[in-house]
Amino acid sequence: MAYVYCFDEAKNYCFSLSRFPHSEHIEVMIVDQLVSHVDDLTISVTHNLMTATLDEKTAISLDGYHHYDLHFELTPPERTRLINSLQQIFAGKSGLSIDIP
Repeated sequence: MAYVYCFDEAKNYCFSLSRFPHSEHIEVMIVDQLVSHVDDLTISVTHNLMTATLDEKTAISLDGYHHYDLHFELTPPERTRLINSLQQIFAGKSGLSIDIP
């Protein structure tokens, strides 16, 4: 299983993505256990920001938001683990964009 979990202490808010081996669906979880399974979504990653964009149906099934900006400060090994996990989650999918020099 590939898994990415982000938590914002200031807002008491979480966002996660996961995918089991051989599964066609990506699980999106927000807040605390609001879950949706999607065929694909758009994730872009830069040096200190991951942006998630959900389609309208998925957004409505969760908390109504289409767009999430997830700011972070990672060490180089942590960034490598994040990218590796996202690449596993998006294997065979088209929604992942990584722009880290």
